[in-house]
Amino acid sequence: MESFELVRARDAHIVSRPEATAWARQAVCDHGSLYRAAHEVATHILHGRGPVPVLASPIGDGLPWVVRHYRRGGWARFLNDRFLRLGKPRCLQELETSARLRELNIVTPRVLVAASYPAGPFYRADLITELVPQASDLADVLLGNAEISAHPWGPEQREEAIARTVDLARRMVTVGVHHPDFNAKNILVSRGPDGMRVSLIDLDRCRVTGPSASGRIEPLLEPLLRRLIRSIRKLERARSGSVTDHEIGLLQGGASSR
Repeated sequence: MESFELVRARDAHIVSRPEATAWARQAVCDHGSLYRAAHEVATHILHGRGPVPVLASPIGDGLPWVVRHYRRGGWARFLNDRFLRLGKPRCLQELETSARLRELNIVTPRVLVAASYPAGPFYRADLITELVPQASDLADVLLGNAEISAHPWGPEQREEAIARTVDLARRMVTVGVHHPDFNAKNILVSRGPDGMRVSLIDLDRCRVTGPSASGRIEPLLEPLLRRLIRSIRKLERARSGSVTDHEIGLLQGGASSR
């Protein structure tokens, strides 16, 4: 089991890997939150539901750190970054889920620190993970992204990314991972010396319930892939690129392959 420790700094509750604890505590003491501290030293900014600062590892050699501040979406968007203090904070849920998925050999970025900042009936929260190097989300792989001057990948690479995404979905269903936001923005595709791999992100609402009692995965895999296809089609309407019927067929056929 991966090792973490609980510390306090000002009013923050911090759960951290031992090697990151000193930096996390000092960051909160000096700036009030991990997110504010990261903005001070960020090397560049990623964009998701809000700006996501990336900083060089402050503990020596190693992958850069990505610091995400939790924000509300959907019907609760009016709350912005506030969450009710009911149950376990989302950042801690994501840390625990990430550690469990890694035990199950599902690739996901390594979590370093989770911090929550309670205030009255609400809390705010941050999460630090290691950066996945040379990664693009599946939406950018298939559709490109004009905002960051990213073009769709070549046909063979796209097909390989789709095949590996289907393998990921099959593995998730096999071990009982339920990800309600399994969409093209939450799948990272990276290329390195060992070839292409896909990583699963945005785990705060993800749950691990165990394998299906029936042992059959197709009834669970098919709706998961349909959800992914819907997300690609939705994003396609706002992008310059497009997916081919053949590529959609590869995704649709993933539930019945093997």
